Amino acid sequence: MTWYAAGAAARWLPRAVAGALLAATMAGGLRIDPASSALAPWIRAFVVLVGALAALAVVRRGSEVRARFAVDADGLVVRVGRHERRLPWRSMTRLEWLPPFAGARTWLPAFAVVDDAGRAWRVPAVVEDGDRLVDELVRRSGRNDLAAWAESQALRDRMARARSRVVIGYAVAALAFAAAVTAWAS
Repeated sequence: MTWYAAGAAARWLPRAVAGALLAATMAGGLRIDPASSALAPWIRAFVVLVGALAALAVVRRGSEVRARFAVDADGLVVRVGRHERRLPWRSMTRLEWLPPFAGARTWLPAFAVVDDAGRAWRVPAVVEDGDRLVDELVRRSGRNDLAAWAESQALRDRMARARSRVVIGYAVAALAFAAAVTAWAS
């Protein structure tokens, strides 16, 4: 069984985005003039606390970057740390492409295997050899409907192109965001 996982460059993405978010809120907190009000120190602390909580949420949601994926005789296997979940072949209804920010708290593009309950099992685009994972999933399923879904959504091509674009794009965005807010705060 071959395991597919995000590369080392992609694993730091949640931390980079969270760091930029935290830097932005700290810079925003510094812009609050302490002499403007007796509540200014409390407002500054509140702004930084909200930024820290948002950054923590980004890092926690980044667990999909740490996930590992495999295809075995029973279906799709997803492992995050010590936790493992399995999606059997009979429960798979379709494959689809999910763009970034397609849903709440989903900031990475991904392909999803949708089960019969309508739940999307996300495989982020930062997984190395994600195109091979799509091929293996379709081939081992032996189902023409999944192959048709993968072909209609161009999943293999999207997974092949998306990994480097996502890593570079989010790194540049995090740096630009942090630089803009830091310049605004000074």
